[in-house]
Amino acid sequence: MSEEKYRFLVEWFDPTMKIKRRFILSYYPSDGSVDMYDIGSKRLFLRRIQCDNVGLEDLFIGSIVNVLSRQLYIIDFGDRTTAERFSREVESTIFIVNESGFTNLGRIISVLEDNDLAINRGKIIDKEKSGFNASSFATKLNKKFMIMEVRGQNARNIVRKLVNPESPIERPLRSNLGELAGHCLGPTDDRGAETEIKVFFPSSKEVHCNTAVYRNSTCCILKPHAVREKIGGRIIQDIVMAGFIISALEVVTFNLGTASEFLDVYKGVVAEYKDMVTQLMSGPSIALEISKQNSSNVFEEFRTYVGPADPEIARKIRPGTLRASYGYDKIKNAVHCTDLPEDASLELDYVFRVLPA
Repeated sequence: MSEEKYRFLVEWFDPTMKIKRRFILSYYPSDGSVDMYDIGSKRLFLRRIQCDNVGLEDLFIGSIVNVLSRQLYIIDFGDRTTAERFSREVESTIFIVNESGFTNLGRIISVLEDNDLAINRGKIIDKEKSGFNASSFATKLNKKFMIMEVRGQNARNIVRKLVNPESPIERPLRSNLGELAGHCLGPTDDRGAETEIKVFFPSSKEVHCNTAVYRNSTCCILKPHAVREKIGGRIIQDIVMAGFIISALEVVTFNLGTASEFLDVYKGVVAEYKDMVTQLMSGPSIALEISKQNSSNVFEEFRTYVGPADPEIARKIRPGTLRASYGYDKIKNAVHCTDLPEDASLELDYVFRVLPA
């Protein structure tokens, strides 16, 4: 009996040749390994290797996976078996958190994560700046709200059950919203899910986060490993509970060029620069603008709360900090924060204006 594998058509921009190249990426669920076949040259491009940063939850059309520092865009299924398996089991839908629920935003996101839903795209939006009258939720939206496209097995039924506990669902929820459901909205049927995705995440002229204030604020990025491990909600809730305000949020993806540019201030300064770039481009990140009421120096306050870059040191001298709580090492230390006050506005401008463009 042949070993189980799933095949996907992927595209990679070759920076040397300045062309897009297509491959068949095969994923082996038994051990999480991959190989790549070059369609153009009709030969094996990459022998089967272990790839810890690619999992089943990352494999869907429109996703970006990182293999040996190459960002591969999944553009189609590679065979009928893969199409049938993933089209049947993995769904996308919309999940909305109104501004009234922002003080519990992390708790709400944690419920999604507990139910194995991944945030594929997401952003905080000012309704008055953007519109969205075409949405069936238009009259129920607060002035500001967070919109998410979530993915996972049985995602549409899970969201229905979360926002309306009376809805039937094929399997029980691992976690529910309780009283927080009143701050949340979601489609009631499959057609509604498909329609709302097109409204909030159109293929062109997409509205990005437009709530950043760019003054007395600083930048924070939840790194790809934290997003993959589904601890983003816990981190966000800790930030809110510490008295900080998330004034802007957007799910962003860095490539080699943008990650290198964003982290350029560390080049030649820290030995881990190349590994930092590799981590930042290894999957989706969650970019946050952090502000705080009645604070004259939110940059310094938040940087102190994040803690030393090395989580081991943080656990010894600042055990209550974010990196002490969620980091593993100097590369996978859960969050990036602005290190120099003069860089705060530059980093915010980059992640909320330059990167999404």
